[in-house]
Amino acid sequence: MREKKVDAIAEIKTAKEPASIQLSVGKTELTANAYDAVHIIAQIVDKEGNPVRHLNSEITFIIKGDVKLLGVDNGSERNVQDFQSNKIVTDQGRALLIVQSNLKADNVTISATSEGLKTGELMLKVKAVD
Repeated sequence: MREKKVDAIAEIKTAKEPASIQLSVGKTELTANAYDAVHIIAQIVDKEGNPVRHLNSEITFIIKGDVKLLGVDNGSERNVQDFQSNKIVTDQGRALLIVQSNLKADNVTISATSEGLKTGELMLKVKAVD
């Protein structure tokens, strides 16, 4: 009898109670050229880091540093919230923040808060144009 080779194993986990906001970003460095931008994804997660997709909650983004807030979104086609805001209600526990560099080099802290959840935080570096 031949043994079958297993190429991949998939596992589905059900999220437990929401615990915190996890922030992720594709890059953590921007150029201070008033053009460079970054998309920051906020995802509500349980204590084990599993995405909580069954809960929608209002997230407030707090920006400390010299970047411009371009907007927020949650990806829902039914979304009618103001994009020019630092607050948004998630869709499937997820939201997006877009920020753009200014002309000044700086260290930037982005925080995402929501009632009852541990705050998510990340750091961006805006470096001077060479």
